[in-house]
Amino acid sequence: MHSKTLHIETLQEIDIEYWEIAKEARVENFYRIPTLNIYPVFIDSLAKLVTKSLSKIYLYLLCSYSS
Repeated sequence: MHSKTLHIETLQEIDIEYWEIAKEARVENFYRIPTLNIYPVFIDSLAKLVTKSLSKIYLYLLCSYSS
C-alpha cells in the first residue's frame, strides 16, 4: 500500500473514528495537530542528527578494527 494511502487512512481514523470515541467518552476538546514531517526544517534537522550519529559510529568501528 502506498504511503499516502496509509496517511489518508490514518487521518480518517483520527478525524472520524477516534473523534467518535472521544465524543462517546465526553471529551470536549479533541483536536488533531499537523504532523512534523511536513516541515523542511524538521526533516533537515533529523537528517543532520542521523548523519552525525552515523559518522561517530563509522569512526568508532574504523578505530576498533584497525587496532
